[in-house]
Amino acid sequence: LSVNGKLVIYGGPGVGKSFFVTEWGWQAGLGLPLFDSYKVEKPLRGLYIQVEVGAWELQERTRNIEAMWGTSPNFIVHTMPKFSIVERKTDTIETAKMLKLDYIVYDPWYLMIDGGENSIEDIRPALLAINEVAEATQTATIVLAHTKKEVYTNTGTIVDNGNDALSGHKGLANWADTIGRLNGDKVTAALTWTKMRNGRLLDPLLLTRL
Repeated sequence: LSVNGKLVIYGGPGVGKSFFVTEWGWQAGLGLPLFDSYKVEKPLRGLYIQVEVGAWELQERTRNIEAMWGTSPNFIVHTMPKFSIVERKTDTIETAKMLKLDYIVYDPWYLMIDGGENSIEDIRPALLAINEVAEATQTATIVLAHTKKEVYTNTGTIVDNGNDALSGHKGLANWADTIGRLNGDKVTAALTWTKMRNGRLLDPLLLTRL
């Protein structure tokens, strides 16, 4: 990720997106090669804003990572019950400047926008707010999102099975510089790059959860 870079990682429920970004942030904070594949020129300082997983569960998830890599003081986690990208824009800018961040992670996207993720009118203010934060603080952005979900009638009949496409309005995909789709299970996963605005698509990255 470069300054003002925009990365979207998406996948189905329970595929391990939060595990992925936590391990990534941990390694980046220590200046280690990311998943033994991508070189980091210097330790990166990041803020992970998370509203979907409780603080206790997130601590459990990081325990094995810390046992493997040691303490990573440059990876900062804020877990809260609610977060609006638009309403907290000024706070985020102040926090990023105070902590001297290199990047910010928003997880999950659909719970941090004011409205529905399928409406361009609802997602546009959030995207503009992220851009303002990134520009004011010279940080990169990572957004975690979901794949499209099944759609049911009020009687429980499936009318749309969903698919592996990025959920929500295409405005999010158009905004992103880089997009990766995470597939797998509770043990192993593969990150497949589906968009890279400023370069060729990299080979898939095979991951094993710690």
